[in-house]
Amino acid sequence: MQEPVNYNVRYFNGKSAIPEKGIAQIKNETLQIAIAQQIFTFPFDSFYQVEKIHNGLKITLQSDEKRESPTIELLCDKKEAITIEKIWIRNKHGENFFQTLALFFRNLRPISIIAIGLSFLLLIVGSYFFALQKIYLFLPASIDESLGENYDKNIRSSFKLCESKKMEHFFSLALAELVPKNSKIKYKVQVINEDEENAISLAGGKIYFFSGLLQASNSQDEILGVLAHEISHVERRHHVRSLIKALGTSFLISLLVGPGLGDFQTLETLTEIGSTIAVLKYSRDFEEEADQNALIILKNANRNASGLLTFLKRMQNHETTLDINKTSIPTETSNQTLTIRIRDNILKLLSSHPPTEDRILFVEQALGNNGRINSKLLVSSSEWESTRSSCKVESYK
Repeated sequence: MQEPVNYNVRYFNGKSAIPEKGIAQIKNETLQIAIAQQIFTFPFDSFYQVEKIHNGLKITLQSDEKRESPTIELLCDKKEAITIEKIWIRNKHGENFFQTLALFFRNLRPISIIAIGLSFLLLIVGSYFFALQKIYLFLPASIDESLGENYDKNIRSSFKLCESKKMEHFFSLALAELVPKNSKIKYKVQVINEDEENAISLAGGKIYFFSGLLQASNSQDEILGVLAHEISHVERRHHVRSLIKALGTSFLISLLVGPGLGDFQTLETLTEIGSTIAVLKYSRDFEEEADQNALIILKNANRNASGLLTFLKRMQNHETTLDINKTSIPTETSNQTLTIRIRDNILKLLSSHPPTEDRILFVEQALGNNGRINSKLLVSSSEWESTRSSCKVESYK
């Protein structure tokens, strides 16, 4: 059996500044001190505080703010001090939650404390972003309408709109079929006289089709597929959710990055980059959600959902043509190939839409053999051609 180790101690009784010297031993989870022919036994769990000092440990016996607490200075090396401190932590029960928590962390290794801290930080950040995703549920629909109205004014002042009764009639029929029956949103579709092959939706129910998209489409089903996609953005409140996430992400990054930087310009740049990448990621998620919901809308309306797939494939062909027309590297070395891949990955990260190829794959898998139904035309073929012609821009004549 190993003999107990003797430690030199100095005992301060709390009344006199002159210490009494003695010898201490650790026996059965207690500290026994021999001073002037007297032996004092102190259970480790009775110590109020144990803290390291330059030549050993300082042990505080009581917590009393009114008078000086008796203390013991136990002289030992650093390794012995750590061992004795661990015995105290093992036996000590915190008087309150915070003291118990402090004792718990004192007994951990630095690497464990770092791991717990990072895990706690990730939990906080994850909870924060989860809350951001749900805040919109508590916001009234009037916020969507106000947000949409602001953008709508900009569109009307920046673009020329097509005033066509035929087009208005076509989209009124389309909305009657596609808008969910329980929707409280008042939708309105108008056409912008531009050869852009695109469509945009605004919070609150305003949707704009560009003439170029109407002229390039191969069928009414394509237009209905795109319209279902834009309705999904509105129904899922993507515009307000994007705004919430943009503001919330910018605020969080400012909090995390700010305290460590003295250069305000650097802070502003990092915050902007982080917020931009995060918000673009949200935009891609919303596009995927809109595609998924569009298929549900088309199915519920008993409409040919393959029109959305046809539209996406045509867009992919258009993108491929643009890529071919770009200046290419004649002979690609391995380094050049790697550079191109890195560039493509960066562009993919900074895109607000998922790659068209990924969207096509998703829609194909979702449709299977169920999306290509023979639904009747919304309007006759001749009426559709007449409708399209009513909003034809110069470049398509």
